[in-house]
Amino acid sequence: MVGFLFAIAAAAVFAIREGANKKLTERMDVSVLVWGSILLSLVFFAGAFAVEGMPVIEPSYWIILPIAVVMATTTSVLLIRALQCSPLSLTLPFLSFSPAFMIFTSYIMLGEMPNTWGIIGIGFIVLGSYLINLEKARQGFLAPVKAIWHEKGSFYALLVAIIWSVSSNIDKMALERSSAFFYLLTVNIGVLIPLTVYLLYTRKRFLRQTKEHFGLLATVATLSSIGSGFQMLAIARILVPYVIAIKRGGTILGSIILGKIYFHEKNIAYRLIGATAMIIGILFILVFH
Repeated sequence: MVGFLFAIAAAAVFAIREGANKKLTERMDVSVLVWGSILLSLVFFAGAFAVEGMPVIEPSYWIILPIAVVMATTTSVLLIRALQCSPLSLTLPFLSFSPAFMIFTSYIMLGEMPNTWGIIGIGFIVLGSYLINLEKARQGFLAPVKAIWHEKGSFYALLVAIIWSVSSNIDKMALERSSAFFYLLTVNIGVLIPLTVYLLYTRKRFLRQTKEHFGLLATVATLSSIGSGFQMLAIARILVPYVIAIKRGGTILGSIILGKIYFHEKNIAYRLIGATAMIIGILFILVFH
């Protein structure tokens, strides 16, 4: 049960982070936001690692780490490109599919398989998330799927969801061979290096943007660090598909609530169908796992 509490805590923290992200994306480039939050999160991970102490590292960890770094870097760049190329309504729905993909990838990679109720719960969460992200689409339920053929951003987002369904299992394999904060520290250092090179070639003034919005960026980095810590602690204790499904659904539900309270967003009623589906899915997982 502790693992589920960690997953719920991760979802709550990531929901708050999305509120801060909403403000930042209005003021700075998405790629700079990703880079800056990773850079500043290293301070938190280094401090947590110092408190945690050096874990016993299995030799196979050093084989898994580069794979995790490549996947995390690839998804970061693809997600940035997706958001730059296409409307949110045609990209975000695809990110909802990663928990569904993980039913298969987790079984193949880790031998983990949710029970029947768990699979149904994941299905409800995926459906609810998809419906909520369709809010701004005007071409119908299958608009994002059809967009794969003519929107690069939709295709990139689908690739991100597929890679996430594999990389989350890689996270668990790495945790089993090290510790939560040692892994988060090393993998983020690995991701930061190529992202820095990417920005040097594509965003010449990214350091100026980082300096101008340092306070809010530091807030995002802190929330990302805490949320990632909770997520890794959850992954180490329960099935990975459950963690990702609860995190995905809980983050979106929290974002809806924060959007209504702090950003006075409208059309909340439209999202209730999707939100209800996600709540049902989360309850199925929590009660019948």
